[in-house]
Amino acid sequence: MPKWIDDHRLTFEKYGHPWVDPVLHQNNRGDCRYRPAMEECNPFYASLSDRNKHMLEFLWGRHGNPPIVEVPWDLHESLSWLVPHLDSQVTRGELLVRTITPAAKLWCAFLRPQRPVLGLEKMRLQGLPCDVADRFTDGQLSNLAGNGFAAPVVAAITICMLLEFSDVLPRSPAIAGAAW
Repeated sequence: MPKWIDDHRLTFEKYGHPWVDPVLHQNNRGDCRYRPAMEECNPFYASLSDRNKHMLEFLWGRHGNPPIVEVPWDLHESLSWLVPHLDSQVTRGELLVRTITPAAKLWCAFLRPQRPVLGLEKMRLQGLPCDVADRFTDGQLSNLAGNGFAAPVVAAITICMLLEFSDVLPRSPAIAGAAW
């Protein structure tokens, strides 16, 4: 039996959610029949793993379908780790996207039809240039977004470094007389 089932069972119990028996397939993919209409009409949902579909059952039961807060859910995380973070976002009304890693599998339950976040959208969330979209596949863009620093983070680090080392940097003649 896969390890994720124990994590899901404990999370279902902890939050008082009625247990839904997971459907397991030989290749970890197939028709789980949790949501027959979605299996038939949504190719994105139909392509998810058994684990991801089981996670969505819990998350939809807890946060609604569509959810109250329009934030992508990372289906790569463990359910026991993800739920407390989503709960706190809903309580505070935050619209924060979790850290985007190459393995992140962000799911937009608030879109119709529901679907994963595309690589280009991950690039935009990170503040990275999107003019390279025609040269890379969606998977490559997703990996680039997960491996890149967000533009605001790079800007903040640069400003901090300039402030920290401003006394040792040579002054340019144009601003040498200017008051700091």
